[in-house]
Amino acid sequence: MSQLVALDRLWSEEDGLYLCKERTTGTLIDSASIGGLLPALAKIPPHRAEAIARTIERWSEKVKFIVPSQDPNDPRFEAKRYWRGPAWLVTNYMIADGLLASGETTVADHIRRSSLELITQSGFAEYYDPITAEPCGGGRFTWTAAMVLEFLAE
Repeated sequence: MSQLVALDRLWSEEDGLYLCKERTTGTLIDSASIGGLLPALAKIPPHRAEAIARTIERWSEKVKFIVPSQDPNDPRFEAKRYWRGPAWLVTNYMIADGLLASGETTVADHIRRSSLELITQSGFAEYYDPITAEPCGGGRFTWTAAMVLEFLAE
């Protein structure tokens, strides 16, 4: 089975992103997270890249810095709880790179600007509170610094 056919089975039109699959039941897990945005890095159909861009725009209405790792409208969202809300520059870069390649330049640039603003305010942390920019996790992360170099090279 090709990767895109497998991804098709994970698409949620309602959420505008891909969802995880519960292996024992075969059902999709209703949890809109950054994992469902990362396929933007792959060669997904243009209408799906556009939907992912709109999802990020919708999420950005609830947080100051994007891309949060969980839908901020979800009651499970927690701004500082590892993969339940914080923004990570490494995933930001992958999503922005994919959206840029798909022609979603406005949202890709928004991610880039937001990421650089996080660094300006809070340094090279492991991840960040997407509402306050508070640095979380480790204080000096080389992968964060590497993503800044990539964003600046664009």
